[in-house]
Amino acid sequence: MAAASPEATFPLSASRIVLSGTAVANARAQRAAITGIKEMTAEDRTISVLKVGGRPPRTLGITFVFVSGCGVIPSVNILGSFFPAWLISIVIGVVLTVLTRQAFLIARIAPYVRPAAVAYGCLILLWTLATWLVVFAS
Repeated sequence: MAAASPEATFPLSASRIVLSGTAVANARAQRAAITGIKEMTAEDRTISVLKVGGRPPRTLGITFVFVSGCGVIPSVNILGSFFPAWLISIVIGVVLTVLTRQAFLIARIAPYVRPAAVAYGCLILLWTLATWLVVFAS
């Protein structure tokens, strides 16, 4: 059964009957008369697509202006796989925080960094946002 053909098939017990285009239109008209439900025409479908949720199309256009910044997601190609830039920034932020902690240990100021969970969490955030601004701000 081809989707593009003007003919339709209707199951009838164990066999199928193939109807021509006018017979299909007549069958639809009879079904509409019996059930009281009108089928959508192509024009009705176009109007329903243009009126999203009953709103006129201009409010839909205004919405696109406000979400236009969401169109491009910066990504980095690493060995053929694309990773989001924010993920790369977080990984670099964590690595730089570990290196900063090692520098604190060498300088013998690590015991004075208290509370450690808050301080190192803030360092991760600082290095992540700094990486994002320096590398991906363009």
